[in-house]
Amino acid sequence: MKKIKTKYNDIFLSVFGVVYIVWLAIEYEDFVFSDDLPSGKGGKAMILLLRLLDKYFGKTITIIVLIVLIIPFIYSSIKELVKKDIGDKEINNSYRIAKNDKFKHGDYEIHVKEITSTEKGFSGKGWVEMGIVNKVKKPVEFRNIELNEDFISVKGDLIFLEE
Repeated sequence: MKKIKTKYNDIFLSVFGVVYIVWLAIEYEDFVFSDDLPSGKGGKAMILLLRLLDKYFGKTITIIVLIVLIIPFIYSSIKELVKKDIGDKEINNSYRIAKNDKFKHGDYEIHVKEITSTEKGFSGKGWVEMGIVNKVKKPVEFRNIELNEDFISVKGDLIFLEE
């Protein structure tokens, strides 16, 4: 079964997470020290984590740790909600790119080394910088790329080449 991820699922889970933290703050003792343990592995792990944090750091730090853990998820959900839909932008191949220019394709920023214009868009070669700590340049080839006004590809293929 294929999961369908939408921004509304993330928003729902973010709201649920905030409600959960508020509920935990109000009903802390009943929630953490309840005799009724959850049946799933995740629920049991959560109760174990809450009890360990409470034992060593107390209620305030436990709630702060949970808030810190949920903030990145809430932030990404809000960012996804307000993100522009690139499909709504005008597609026009008059947005020209040349050697040494950059454009976005998915999560990658393509640095153009060679480019030619075709009937279906732009094709050529370039490189992508990958990695967080150890940045590595990977050679790529792009075919039939169409760009919107923000130089984000809306059509076309990106192929990673062997070095």
